[in-house]
Amino acid sequence: MKLVFPTREEVRQMVKDETKHLPSKDDFFTRMDKLSGEIQKVRDEQTLHQGQHDEINTKLERHDKRILRTEHALKLPPFAD
Repeated sequence: MKLVFPTREEVRQMVKDETKHLPSKDDFFTRMDKLSGEIQKVRDEQTLHQGQHDEINTKLERHDKRILRTEHALKLPPFAD
C-alpha cells in the first residue's frame, strides 16, 4: 500500500478553495466594529431605561409615604390593596 501525500501547492489550493467564502480581515473587523457599536448602544439604552425605573420607584415610594402620613393625620383607615 503506497501513501500519496498532496504537494505543497495542492494544499495551498485546497485551503484557498475552502476559505474563499470567508470575509477578508478588513471586512470582518468592519462588521465587528459595527456590531460592537450596536451592542454598546443597546447597553446604554438599558442603563437609561433602568435609571427611569429607579426614578419612578423613588417617586412611588415618596407618594406612598405621603399618603400614609395623610391617612394617619386625618385618622383614615389604611387603604386595602
